[in-house]
Amino acid sequence: MPDQPLRCDVLVLGAGLAGLRAAWAAAEAAPGARVLLAAPLAGPSGSALANVNARLGVLAPPADAQREALAARILALAAPGRADPALVAALLEDAPARVAELAALGVPMERTQGGALRLHPACFAQDHACAALLTELPRAHALLAARARALGAATLPGLAATRLLAGPDGAACGALLTRLADGAPVAVAARAVVAALGGPAGLFGATLAGPGSLGLGPGLLDGTGAALAHCGCVQFFWSEVPGGAFFRVHTLAAPGAGLRGPGGAVRPLPPELAAHAAARATHCPASWGLPDAALDRFLAARLDEAGTLAVALADGRATRIAPWAHSGNGGALVNPHGATTVPGLFAAGECATGMHGADRVGGAMVAAALVFGARAGARAARHALAAAPLPDKMFTDLMNNPREKPAPGARTARPAAAPLPADAPGALLTGDTHYIEIIKQNTLIALMESPSPLEEAALRSALTVVRDLHTID
Repeated sequence: MPDQPLRCDVLVLGAGLAGLRAAWAAAEAAPGARVLLAAPLAGPSGSALANVNARLGVLAPPADAQREALAARILALAAPGRADPALVAALLEDAPARVAELAALGVPMERTQGGALRLHPACFAQDHACAALLTELPRAHALLAARARALGAATLPGLAATRLLAGPDGAACGALLTRLADGAPVAVAARAVVAALGGPAGLFGATLAGPGSLGLGPGLLDGTGAALAHCGCVQFFWSEVPGGAFFRVHTLAAPGAGLRGPGGAVRPLPPELAAHAAARATHCPASWGLPDAALDRFLAARLDEAGTLAVALADGRATRIAPWAHSGNGGALVNPHGATTVPGLFAAGECATGMHGADRVGGAMVAAALVFGARAGARAARHALAAAPLPDKMFTDLMNNPREKPAPGARTARPAAAPLPADAPGALLTGDTHYIEIIKQNTLIALMESPSPLEEAALRSALTVVRDLHTID
């Protein structure tokens, strides 16, 4: 059982872009309030700040006309999910200011010779020069963390949340965490909680998620009864095996390129996929809703037992590729203030959705982490100042006997789930309509009898993702 709980006004779970910006905003909105930031790592973590390239695109459309065009693109990309126009508008309206804040903080960014931000086209929006490029991400992390600390936020590294807690009224009141160094339980009581837990990519055996990306967010949020959406919309990049170097899948349509057979013979792509291959040149991740997803389905259907595919390029080079999990587009549905359907629980970054649907424009998640991190942190601080703390004995009873208490009516916002496949939870597949991936075996196998809190959280998160894979179509 945990020792006596730590207490705070606002608990932020996760120290990626969204968590750091939320802690900054909460401490700034309520000077003197106790803001705690808990995360697995002390340094850069998550799919953004810890990516292998140390560079990151962020949407920063400078003009109204461009914002309007991007809003239309984001809404069009949402199918088979749905984006909320109000959240899209908030994202695009606030993004330039959030990027300007980073620049003022000293975060390095790519600039023109004249000193202006250099804007680049984005995935799914190649006709718009709308994304700035953050560079030297470890430096960005250090600056953001220093800003949050300067405002009074305290950090708790080395901790992973394993359950979110709700009081008798259904409102969020803290979390149970596990200390990664020794597995010891830690409890934190809070008047408001901001989930900045990242997406599910860390659950997959082939993952491009950065260090500290444990993939627990979907399951933790599901346990609260918060309304969720798009949890199965994981972004996959075709990448080389081993190593994970990005592979430009559209190059398989070039003369001389194609799939390699057992004897080394090269089979070209079927002619009907040529147009889809050309369209795949406009975006790195495979799409959930665009016609060119037919190419990805064709390739995924031909993966071998190890989940890889032998291919040859036009220059004669041979390699093997696989779909690597990069990030997620789903999570808790939030309002423009980052509030979920559970009172006192806020979400931002990769574990929140509604500002995009099944697919998203490149750079939009980084912008969403900054925009809704700031909004969620500020609103969480206001909520905390108005909320009464849970009495000591009541919280002690709750942390020693955690129970799930879904918010009234929250479950009705989620579509009924189809039955899981018969082989769950072994090799969990996305069904006939999308990409095949195997979630880490050590997350799923032999955990049913006596899983640790961390393993139990991973299993819950994996099943939350898979359930949505079977409802998205």
